[in-house]
Amino acid sequence: METYPHRCRLLADILRGYLTQGMRLTPETVRFIDATVSVKAAVDLSVLLLDPDDSEADSLLELIFYPDLPMQKRIEDLLVAHRFTRKDPAMVVRSLSDPPIYARLIFPDNRGALTHRPAPAVLASMVDRLHISRIIAEPILAACRRFAPQTALNIRIQIRNAHTTPAENVTGFIATFLANADLDAGEILDCLRTALELTETIPDENISLGLIRIQRDLAEALDRADRLSRSASGQNMETLMLKGVRTPHINRAATEERMRRIDRLCRFGFDRVDHDTGAARVEDLGCFAPDRDLTDLVRRLS
Repeated sequence: METYPHRCRLLADILRGYLTQGMRLTPETVRFIDATVSVKAAVDLSVLLLDPDDSEADSLLELIFYPDLPMQKRIEDLLVAHRFTRKDPAMVVRSLSDPPIYARLIFPDNRGALTHRPAPAVLASMVDRLHISRIIAEPILAACRRFAPQTALNIRIQIRNAHTTPAENVTGFIATFLANADLDAGEILDCLRTALELTETIPDENISLGLIRIQRDLAEALDRADRLSRSASGQNMETLMLKGVRTPHINRAATEERMRRIDRLCRFGFDRVDHDTGAARVEDLGCFAPDRDLTDLVRRLS
């Protein structure tokens, strides 16, 4: 039997235990299954997954074994404690496959459960999506220590799940935000999700200027929608179409919420803490108008 590094065996053992004890299919996964294949119970899906001629089986298996949050929570402390390398995922997969693993998949709503032996390719896809070799920077780990354990765990998982590994300037910005943020756990996680998404679009740009640019674009989009709405008041859609007026759809509530999150990121993400009192020196940018002086905003974020 092949030997593996201790960290790989530990991780494989945790994953094996999780899968064999029973992985509950998420409502989203079940809805997809119901929409694409006709299965009324777990036994029907078992037959489909074992059919070598069924073209849907491979995509369904990848979806079913997509890492869920409970799986990620179970392994996150181990991933932080050990520095996994880029070679480790392949060894974890081989360890999971030898001896073969039989995963128990549990349907909700009393629709039963099934046991399935995932192929190495399915396990490889699952392990790859866990990002086990992604290193969470020490400044972020240090900032997480101020939070309750569950919140800190969720923060680390969000960062590990990011589309790409955050660049050094993004890491510093997120660490400062986490160290300073005077928000509840839900707001912190929402803002972090927004930060990871937006900073991917400004990797080589000063982050404060990039966030101001995004905030300005959102404000302008709202302003355009308001002006068009006012100009279209009292006119029906046919008249507007004849005039060549296009009325863009914008989700005002979602846009304003994103702007509020950017405000919070700016308030706490750029070292504005009074080190004598430990309190954050808050400057609320607000949902500013498009013609607001951007020079003043840049100065206040410098």
